[in-house]
Amino acid sequence: MRRRGFLLAGLGGATLSVVPERSAGADASPAHRLHAGSRLLFVSGQVPTDADGAAPENFDAQCALAWDGVERQLAAADMGLADLVRVNVFLARADDRRRERALRQARLGGRVRPSVGVIVTGIYDESWRIEIEAIALA
Repeated sequence: MRRRGFLLAGLGGATLSVVPERSAGADASPAHRLHAGSRLLFVSGQVPTDADGAAPENFDAQCALAWDGVERQLAAADMGLADLVRVNVFLARADDRRRERALRQARLGGRVRPSVGVIVTGIYDESWRIEIEAIALA
């Protein structure tokens, strides 16, 4: 996989240029450019709670609720899972890593491949086993 360098510049309507790493003699032109008018959405931590603020004990149910929150935020910005460029997953238990990966891959359907970071740490509410934050670009 080729690494990509990111350059964020400009005032107000920022321009984001995605430039692939160059090897000797490679063309210096960017592979893809996103100009002013592109939308960048930062989705704050989505927690595994229902409308009443309760978190189920089951990890799969918690994961579904957190991803539902991410999808609601994307939809509110007229975006979808395909617009995700970065996802950070915070887990309360290291034992949930494999299950989280399987559930995330199922939710994204293998079509969406954002950069993903998984951090095992204490989470604000001890009943929560997962929290998800994301960045989307459209």
